[in-house]
Amino acid sequence: MDARHKSVDTRLHHLSVTGHLTFVEPDSTRKRQRPWAMDADVPEQLYYVVSSFKPSAVTTAVRANFTAPDELNLLILKHSHLEVYKVVEEGLEPVMDKDLYGSVLAMNVIRLPGWERDAVFLLTSTFRFFILASDEDNGVVTVIKGNALSSCQRPADCGVHVAVHPKGNCIFVSVYPGNALIIPFDASGEPMEAYSVFVPVSSLLDATFVNGAHDFTLALLSDDDTNFTSLKMFHLDVEERTLVEEQLADSTINTYSSRLLPLWNLDSGVLVLGEELCHVVTPSGIISSNLSESLPVAAGIIDTDGSRILIGDELGDLHLLVLEGIAERRVTSIVRQHLGRISTPSAIVYLDNGVVYIGSDQADCQLIQLLSHVQAEADNKVKVLQEYPNIGPIVDFEMVDLDGHGQQQVVSCCGSNQDGCLRILRKGVGIDVLASLDLEGLQDLWCLRSASNLGEDQHDVLALKFLEQTAFLSLAGDEVCLLYSTPTSHSYTELDGVDVAGANTELPALHCGNVRDGMWLVVTSQDARLLDAVDRTEVTRWSPPNGKGIDVCASTGDLLAVASGSDLYALSLSRTEGLHDMKNATLDHEIACLSIRASGPDQGAGTILAGLWTDFSLRAFSTRTLEEQAKVEVPTQVVSSSVASVTMEGTCYFFIGHGDGKLAYGVFDPLSSTFGAPHVVQVGSLPVKLRACKRGKDEFVFVATDRPMVVSSRRGKLLFCNVSAGACRTADVLNAEAYVDCLAYVEQDRLVFGKMENMQNLQIRKIPLDETPLGVTYHKSSGAFCVATDAARACPTPQEPICYLRLIDAQSFEVRDSFKLEQAESLFGHSLHTMQLRNDSTEYIVVGTAMHDPNRPLPKQGRILVLRVNDDGKLELVVSHAIHDGGIFSLQAFRDGVVAGINGRLEYFSLESTPLERKVEVASQTVFRGMQTVSCLGVCGNTVLVGDILQSVTAVNYSEQRNRFVVGPGDPESRYLLTCFLPAEDRFLFCDSDQNLVLGMPPVDTVENDASLMHLAGRIHIGDNINSYVICACIHVWTPYLLCPDSTFCFAALFVTSRFAFGSLSLSYERPAEAGEAGEDGAKQQSSPPIVFTTVLGGVGMILEVQQKHLWFMHEMQRRLADMGNAVGGLTHEDYRSTKNGKRESVTPARCFVDGNLIESFLELTPEEMEEVMKEFHIPNSSNDFVPVTVSEASCLLLLTCVLMLTSVSVVFSNVIMMIAWHLSLSLSFSLSLSLSFSLSHTRAQPLTGTMTTLKFQLDLRKRSLGMTIQGGIDHPVDGSTHVIVNKLAFGGAAAAAGLQVGDWIQSINGSSTTNATLAEAASHIKKAIPTSVRSLASCPAQHIPTNPERDRVGVPAHTCICLAFAPFPAQSLTLVVYRATDLKAVTSGDEQAAGLINSDRTINAQRAFNENDPLLSRLVHDMTSATEQHLNEAGQYVKAAVFGGLDGIITTFAVVASSNGARLSANVIVIMGVANLLADGLAMGMGEYLSSLSELQYARSERQREEWELENYEEGEISEMVELYMEKGIEEEDARQILHIMSKYKDFFVDHMLVQELGIMPPDEDESPFKNGVVMFLAFISFGLVPLLSYLMLQTVNFGSMDKDTALFAIACGFTGLAMFVLGAIKSKFSQQSWFMSGLTVLVNGGAAAGAAYLVGWLLEKYVGHSTD
Repeated sequence: MDARHKSVDTRLHHLSVTGHLTFVEPDSTRKRQRPWAMDADVPEQLYYVVSSFKPSAVTTAVRANFTAPDELNLLILKHSHLEVYKVVEEGLEPVMDKDLYGSVLAMNVIRLPGWERDAVFLLTSTFRFFILASDEDNGVVTVIKGNALSSCQRPADCGVHVAVHPKGNCIFVSVYPGNALIIPFDASGEPMEAYSVFVPVSSLLDATFVNGAHDFTLALLSDDDTNFTSLKMFHLDVEERTLVEEQLADSTINTYSSRLLPLWNLDSGVLVLGEELCHVVTPSGIISSNLSESLPVAAGIIDTDGSRILIGDELGDLHLLVLEGIAERRVTSIVRQHLGRISTPSAIVYLDNGVVYIGSDQADCQLIQLLSHVQAEADNKVKVLQEYPNIGPIVDFEMVDLDGHGQQQVVSCCGSNQDGCLRILRKGVGIDVLASLDLEGLQDLWCLRSASNLGEDQHDVLALKFLEQTAFLSLAGDEVCLLYSTPTSHSYTELDGVDVAGANTELPALHCGNVRDGMWLVVTSQDARLLDAVDRTEVTRWSPPNGKGIDVCASTGDLLAVASGSDLYALSLSRTEGLHDMKNATLDHEIACLSIRASGPDQGAGTILAGLWTDFSLRAFSTRTLEEQAKVEVPTQVVSSSVASVTMEGTCYFFIGHGDGKLAYGVFDPLSSTFGAPHVVQVGSLPVKLRACKRGKDEFVFVATDRPMVVSSRRGKLLFCNVSAGACRTADVLNAEAYVDCLAYVEQDRLVFGKMENMQNLQIRKIPLDETPLGVTYHKSSGAFCVATDAARACPTPQEPICYLRLIDAQSFEVRDSFKLEQAESLFGHSLHTMQLRNDSTEYIVVGTAMHDPNRPLPKQGRILVLRVNDDGKLELVVSHAIHDGGIFSLQAFRDGVVAGINGRLEYFSLESTPLERKVEVASQTVFRGMQTVSCLGVCGNTVLVGDILQSVTAVNYSEQRNRFVVGPGDPESRYLLTCFLPAEDRFLFCDSDQNLVLGMPPVDTVENDASLMHLAGRIHIGDNINSYVICACIHVWTPYLLCPDSTFCFAALFVTSRFAFGSLSLSYERPAEAGEAGEDGAKQQSSPPIVFTTVLGGVGMILEVQQKHLWFMHEMQRRLADMGNAVGGLTHEDYRSTKNGKRESVTPARCFVDGNLIESFLELTPEEMEEVMKEFHIPNSSNDFVPVTVSEASCLLLLTCVLMLTSVSVVFSNVIMMIAWHLSLSLSFSLSLSLSFSLSHTRAQPLTGTMTTLKFQLDLRKRSLGMTIQGGIDHPVDGSTHVIVNKLAFGGAAAAAGLQVGDWIQSINGSSTTNATLAEAASHIKKAIPTSVRSLASCPAQHIPTNPERDRVGVPAHTCICLAFAPFPAQSLTLVVYRATDLKAVTSGDEQAAGLINSDRTINAQRAFNENDPLLSRLVHDMTSATEQHLNEAGQYVKAAVFGGLDGIITTFAVVASSNGARLSANVIVIMGVANLLADGLAMGMGEYLSSLSELQYARSERQREEWELENYEEGEISEMVELYMEKGIEEEDARQILHIMSKYKDFFVDHMLVQELGIMPPDEDESPFKNGVVMFLAFISFGLVPLLSYLMLQTVNFGSMDKDTALFAIACGFTGLAMFVLGAIKSKFSQQSWFMSGLTVLVNGGAAAGAAYLVGWLLEKYVGHSTD
């Protein structure tokens, strides 16, 4: 950054129309001004709104030297998103992208005086403006910000206009008619006082600074309310702050014009672009020239003097204007040249060397090159270098699973005129399947090359691994031939091929690959072999010494890493030296997986990454020395199943797959051999297998699991994209003659070859229509889409629509058939559906139309068309029903027919079918009037939500008995309704033209509120017009994105189809129920399905209801992120998301909606920023206790609760993210309490169902006890199964830590098979593996414990479990191989479900075992660790004082209140007596507790000192006294002396024991505080004692009507007191381990009895003593 730039950035300037100027330090805009505080105002319901695909339509684009003085940049504005690119030789290189909290209306380049680089000026729709500049870190800083908003003026109808002086010393901003804001700058670039000037023109169309005689000369183009426009010149009088008009020879433009371009080589010269003509205007006159017949929509200047200008029109034609003579500071003629066809432009930016960027809001953006006459072909002088997808504007869409993989895709209608098309939007990486082979038992594959003439990235052989063998497939030409297979294993038959003689194909291969010197490497569990790639003969082989086998291996071109148990070998590969053992080492743990990478050009230099079985770490070793270079602990407790290392975009990453479907990853620096902090992502539920792949120059990692994905890098961030395929076992890049640039992967017993699309989050496929699409629906029975199109081309003179219904094949996307509508007949809104009628299986296409009349603002006629697809695959008209007095603007399926919005009425039509005659009758049933123009409809059940384009939204209900519509709640204040939708009959979603999304509900209280008014429960500003929503039942509406200049056609063109839909862009799945999701009736509470919506600017988003348990987290996370103050331009999130309603003329904060884009930005923060956000972050748990949330927990919880539920949100993961979870289907429920507890299953394990997989677990017993129980075996089968099954797990033990689950079938224990084993034999296998005594080996509930279970099969009773809780044993491990069901669904007995949570406190565990009479649980708990059981927790030491004080306080005070009330004393007397008694008794009770506790403690201490003195002076005497006490308890003298002599060795313990046994005194607790006891007593007495007085203190002034005031106050006091007594008793139960209900009831009864007695005494005294006194 240059020095001038630095000085300006040190402060932030605030400007306003009034001219006030303030300075604020930039840091103050980034940091909180207050500590985090909990916000209790959390709505009862939240909806999560997030963008799966941000708007792609380009609003404008500019060229600038933004990032550096010598760098050329392209800045692209997409509504509220700013992208910055660097122009390089290869094209456009992304630099940065920023989300803006505002809809930007204008963007202009400005170079402030004294600056060496450019900045940009932006103006938002709320009329806030700011200037952005780049900083040294390729970020942006806000230089100036201000507000041009005026509360007393209405914005101009012709929009806002901004002009920036080329010298950067003045900015002209026109927002309001007749008024403009001038922002001047001094010579040093400092902003001066801003001021307003009067603009003496009406309907300003454009403004620009020109090179005039004065410093600030303005050209203003305006509309004079005729068919012509007027151009006027003004200069700014800086002293007087006024605009002074300059005379022009001719200021009238004969055609309608709307665009000005300054010509700085001419004096006051400006180019005016209009319909058919362009004009060069100077003070001396006008020169005109013909343009195309279409309206110009974008222009870009090539030369700085303006001699060559590019013009793009609305039909996508690109023209070149050459102004001849401009070099001599005059224009002699204007020459127009047609260059070719481009996308309909919204921005044209000339970059350099004939390269031009074409931004578009209706088609794909393009990077084109202008060709010379020699290069050009025919009339086309444009070459498209690259296209950038833009899916806006989306007119309509359907959610369809085209591939049958369970992944829904968006099929959308986009664009208009020649840019009209269908676009297929699909999440993740798409795979176009080319071929497949069914191969039973296929496990793995590798792509090889054998021919010497093939390149390094070409293949002609596939090596295939099966369960018991290896086979090779030849891929020469178009045929697939089997080269070798063991005939005894599989019947691949009798295919003749070349035998791979050098390979041991009778064993399954562990690894195959091409290596140096034209060789293959084939590794099996027996040996590693090098084969000649051409003749397939063996070159050399290597085996581990001492007859060991090979477990895992990995290789590069010249290196091989092999692991055998814990032994690691590094070998070099060459044809001359063979497999050379460079180095070997023995690790302290068994190796689970390996990866190897070369380091530099030196042969033999590399790094080995090894994942270990037992310590859950990843280690790096040098291939030359095998010395450990680095180690990183992986934050998971499951053994690694695969490891990979790959370099992407210059950064080296490591990836670790685990058996439970988790993927850990991080950064690895091979130069310094250091690991970055690992992060964990849940990618599936099956074991993860990784494969590092390379396609062209791009490297990526293929993650094979039940939900496969690819991990690549983009802009320094990792991008996780799911693959549109089923469960994969492995994959590899294949580049063969018949399968170029493909992917070979293994599904279930199936080999698949597929073409993989580009790696990006959203795959976009374009199907050109060359017509304007109006709507789309999917006809499932014929496998085709029915698309409504308008073939009329846009032109200056509007044409009547020429509309068709096109039947397009869903696979080939070829047009099968077309059905032409009548002349001037078109579709308005979404009026195209497929539906089945009652008692008819035929799928019909129903269309609602309107007849366009250019002389009327509204159509007068329309039709309902019912079509079907006949046996020939053609469209056949079944019935045509005429509509009079209006055209159909919206049509929805409703009951047994359709409901239509016809001009200003709602009409319900029934459709009756006679299948035999193939006829359908359409009949009108009922009509509802009262709207001006129906714009949109939403249907759910019998409720129809009607949106009026001009005034309101109303819900109407259909009454079956009365056969009519009944008016329901509505919102008359909403204006210009564009979309509406009903997720449920009591939920109304609608969007207006102010870009607000509103959630309405029926009125909450019809007594207090008007029943006709809709309760607006939630609202949020989307920042774009929602024009499409999708659910299973489709709801459609229109959005005004296309406006024609002809006012007679403008209203008809206002309506564009759109809708919501229930759906998801990800693979469909059944989300497992999480803990706490069961309702009162035991049924699982299902979240409402996601709602997909699209916007005018090409955005795709989702709306989902947030689960109740996540409301607080979402609400608080949004608030904290919004408070961080990192917004660009000083714009705030709260202001941006607040709803603006022009009809209400108010701004309302967003409510009941969560901004998912903001929340997910948490994942891209730096670790420091994450920690700052999560500081003092607490959320309520299931017990309504607030618990802290860490960064890791927040990252997991965020995506597990939001993205997991949404299943479609695009998230780009940065390598600085602490810990994140991906949006795939997870078999996992997250709870914060889980981190504070360990769980113990209380279900009896049963045989698992579903497909089984084999897993291997290494149990580390060095620091953990085993902690599990088993059942089953051949002698005690469980539900017919003789497998040994894991029955219970203590999640603090080694078994659970390793990843075992309840219900796993144990296959082998340390290599010993448990097949046909008894339960005791299975236990003995474990005992034999551990050379230490068994602390607990018991059967329950039997009383007999076998002393020798290894031989005694009879000793274990039937239908029992064996408890295995071994003590930790140093350097000892246990290996278990188990079977597990892949679908993770266990069959449970009875009504017991998932494992319950057990607190880690041993006391609670023991108490639970006692309460449930579970000896097995008690034994397991006691034998897990050696920790001492605590029978009184830390909080319990004050329970006596708290409970006694609280009870005494509440009962004493209530007795005073009751007796006083019984004596008929006044309320004031009761308060005086009660408060006086409360304070006096409270002080007395607190002081009494303090003194009594102090005396008791002092006495215990003095007696203990005496016993210590006696023990020191006469030990044998003290022992003899204790012997006598023991003998009195029935212990023999010899045993007593032996016990006591041992105890006397531990003096402190023996003294405490003597205190208890001799004196009956508990040993003094040094931590006990008499003062704290007194304070607790006093506070408890006062707190609970105040409860009976609350009603008298708070409700004295309340009028209770006819009820006696004293009686009412006493009744309320009784209620408060009773509730407080019950709560106090319930709290007491927590420490006494009694039933909370019985404890509370006991206290309530006792207190009630005392109060009743006091009341009776008071009543008797008043009755007798009081009367006698009188």
